[in-house]
Amino acid sequence: MKKVLFSVLAVLFLAACEGPIGPAGPPGRPGPPGEPGGGAIWLVFDINVEPEDWRHIQAPWGEDYLHIFFSVPELTREFYDNGAVMVFYEWLDGATLRQRPLPFSRPINDAGVLLTEYFDFDYSPGIVQFSYRITDFNFLWRPEPITFRVLFLW
Repeated sequence: MKKVLFSVLAVLFLAACEGPIGPAGPPGRPGPPGEPGGGAIWLVFDINVEPEDWRHIQAPWGEDYLHIFFSVPELTREFYDNGAVMVFYEWLDGATLRQRPLPFSRPINDAGVLLTEYFDFDYSPGIVQFSYRITDFNFLWRPEPITFRVLFLW
């Protein structure tokens, strides 16, 4: 009896797969209202840094670099815990405005001496810090005026 029942079910199963797909059924009942959608929240702003703004610091691990802190009240603890920060180095290349994400390094030629500049950033609630190093550790050298584009996402 089990063999006959299994055979009948197998035939029905295989026969049900033949033919064109039928029309769609009627729409279902509307579901309960959901939470309001928020999507991503973002904030973009520029920070301009002049050569004289940079300050020399020696890190506890012995590395010398230049840095500058900016107060950013929008960078709250909630944002710090749940969001993300991106920073871009912005420059004019001929007539084209370009951006490159930090960390960023670039070669420079200082009167025939080839050097490399390094730009980086870090942040904590209320503060964004930019840092700058150059390969010969010459802290009399300051980078030209710079625009950093800061992007907050949360």
